[in-house]
Amino acid sequence: MRRSFLTLLTAALLMATAAPAAGTPPQGTPGAAAQVFCLDGKWEEHGFASLGECMRAVATGTDPVMVWSLVDDFRLAPDQANPSPDRYGNEAVWSYMMSAYSHWAFAYQFLPEFVVDVGDLGYWDGLWHNPYVPAGFPFGFPFIAKGTERSRELQFHTGEPGWYYPFAVAGWTSPIEGTVLIDLGLNHRQACEWEVDGVDWWVGSGWVLQVADAGWIPNPGKAGSTLTMRVEPGDRLWLVIGPHANYACDSTYVDWTITGVVPE
Repeated sequence: MRRSFLTLLTAALLMATAAPAAGTPPQGTPGAAAQVFCLDGKWEEHGFASLGECMRAVATGTDPVMVWSLVDDFRLAPDQANPSPDRYGNEAVWSYMMSAYSHWAFAYQFLPEFVVDVGDLGYWDGLWHNPYVPAGFPFGFPFIAKGTERSRELQFHTGEPGWYYPFAVAGWTSPIEGTVLIDLGLNHRQACEWEVDGVDWWVGSGWVLQVADAGWIPNPGKAGSTLTMRVEPGDRLWLVIGPHANYACDSTYVDWTITGVVPE
């Protein structure tokens, strides 16, 4: 018990004093996530010399830690790409997709067009346009959007159930071998004059989705997940967001980071 208390106290102090190093990727994992990645002897598995070294590296995003951020790696026009490279130069790491099925990853398809809205707002979207939406609505459903370079969330919106592609999907293809930390925050919020029933979500891996976590979020409501997973190069992780029963006002704001250790 004494050792456990001292370990947690040390972790708390390190989180309070750690400062990002200049020129490093933006911080992508909160303190609680860093503990999941480093405590209980995991720092040794990741090749760190001490718990403190592991905590500092995860908190600041410095070598040998690599941090992939769905938000920060999303490219706005004119540099949009789908699939998209990561900040380290690895090709085809992030995918922005749609699907008729929540769990059949082999049937996921790339969102086919990128739309630039007023200002810097950019969307990867589907080609189905709701006939009841006013003329001039610039994008189709489902879609994944980012407001500006400074945005800290991506906006996901589902498509209508019963049509071709109700599910909005983000995918990450691993460029490394090792254990990664998955830290996911979901905020379902959209003012609406119609009846709403929230969204369903899943996070998992594989070509037939092996679900690691899942849930339902009311509108308004929040959810999150912090977990670790072993990956090989080419393995796929997925975040799927779908309508619960209807897709009215299904905007869900997502912050998803994946933390791993640079391979030897």
